[in-house]
Amino acid sequence: MKKYGCLLGITALIGWTIFLAVAIFLIISLRGTSLRYTIDGLVIDSPKWELRAAVASGDSGNILRAFDKATYRPVWRMNDAIPTMQGYLTNPNPLVRCYAAKALYMFGNQSGYSTLLDLVNANQPMIYFENDLRADAAETLSKYRQTVAEEAIYALYGKIDTRFKGDIIEALETLAPNRAATLIATDYYGDTPSMRVYGIVNARQFLPQITSTFQNSTKVDVKLAAAWDLATMTGDQTAIDYLAQAAQEALNGKTTSVNMRELVRYLGTIQDPRMKPLLEQALYSNDSTVAQCAIVNLLYNQGGSDKAIDVLADALYRKRMDLTVDFMLEVASQFNDNPKIRAAGESFAKTDVMGWWQLWTVERKNWPIYNWIDGYILKWNKAP
Repeated sequence: MKKYGCLLGITALIGWTIFLAVAIFLIISLRGTSLRYTIDGLVIDSPKWELRAAVASGDSGNILRAFDKATYRPVWRMNDAIPTMQGYLTNPNPLVRCYAAKALYMFGNQSGYSTLLDLVNANQPMIYFENDLRADAAETLSKYRQTVAEEAIYALYGKIDTRFKGDIIEALETLAPNRAATLIATDYYGDTPSMRVYGIVNARQFLPQITSTFQNSTKVDVKLAAAWDLATMTGDQTAIDYLAQAAQEALNGKTTSVNMRELVRYLGTIQDPRMKPLLEQALYSNDSTVAQCAIVNLLYNQGGSDKAIDVLADALYRKRMDLTVDFMLEVASQFNDNPKIRAAGESFAKTDVMGWWQLWTVERKNWPIYNWIDGYILKWNKAP
């Protein structure tokens, strides 16, 4: 009986071994293909199928979800995604046209420019989910630095409902700061978000009020924002000293009242010999959002940094696990010509079962930095 039990066990083991071998063979053989059902030649649940179904439904929510999902699908190759999106640029639904053009810009393709410009130039509102599609189009053209659209976006400010004028000012902050400054010329607000805007658009008409705020405010975040305004607009040395001291104290753990991520964004815009060492110290912050802001500002706004490159390489070698994967890949892939990053990327790829490094360095190599960089850099010292 023991003999037969042993034989049964061996037979079962052999059976499972064969099963696993066949399964692994099929997975490898069929990788990149699909066994799913197709309709009209399109695989169900594929990006193209989902887009077609959503657009046909005419439901705005379905359309937005489908475009958002399709844009980021790793399985969708650019040689298919780009012509597919271009095919929607002439769709009768303006929401479809707008989001197809937005996706193309994200892919690094500017063929949707005229589509977005036509929307900006439209005289009638195009409201969806309490938004005006014209403002959405203006923000996209601004985000991707389409300076030839400046006049049209500025003209839209006079046509659009008051609810959306702030969106147009934000678009002009990036694309034409001098135009934005004229639109906020009269009213001064001493809160932190407003102070940041004054510095971004160089609103020098408020310098007396900003100086007073810096000297008299008891709120740390407001005082820092005012200091940054003075530093960027006038080079005020007292303001620069205050920012540097606040950063050093925060990095040394002497204060917890400072929004360090925001302070790093301030430091990144200032050309002063103390700023780069402070930013490099912030690379090792316990707060990953602070470290990420420091990396981007060092690499793009402070002339580069070997220490920032080393931190990215460590993340790819998995010696450092605090940086988000998306951030690490977005930034590191932009520096794949750097020997340290290239070697670290090759090491990462060896255990990268999902193919992320290949995705970012090959399929998405033309995706522009404007997809993500404005969240880290407050104001460019020199536009890339």
